[in-house]
Amino acid sequence: MQEEVGLLGARQIAYSLKPDVALVVDVTHATDYPTVSKTQHGDVKIGKGPAITHGGCNHPEVVARLEAVAKAKKIPLQHEAMSATSGTDTDVIFWTRGGIASVDQFAEPLHALAGGSGEPERFGKNPELLAAFALSLKKGEQFKVKI
Repeated sequence: MQEEVGLLGARQIAYSLKPDVALVVDVTHATDYPTVSKTQHGDVKIGKGPAITHGGCNHPEVVARLEAVAKAKKIPLQHEAMSATSGTDTDVIFWTRGGIASVDQFAEPLHALAGGSGEPERFGKNPELLAAFALSLKKGEQFKVKI
């Protein structure tokens, strides 16, 4: 939603819809080829499951729920770390209305992020994991960090 031109669409939608939680489906780079430094970018492989991001705008309770749901459904997950900002729609969703519990780059890794086809296998286990996460939610549930 206009991510590449200032995150404008995500900001509008998050403000208008007032969601309790947001899973931002995005793409991520697979790093399983020779020219990529795994030390710098992590070890993320095609076909080894969706990748979720930790840190920054990624709410730890939403990440924990995704991990629990994936484990229950036997869906392998890969993990990426981020610093202060992700540069994705998740940043503005997380910062909207005092903070919306969010998670970023909930995606099946790809070598080429642009172009390609819309074959279902490109989405891997993402649809199954999204559905299972939605079914795990309870009415009135809020994601809060326990201190």
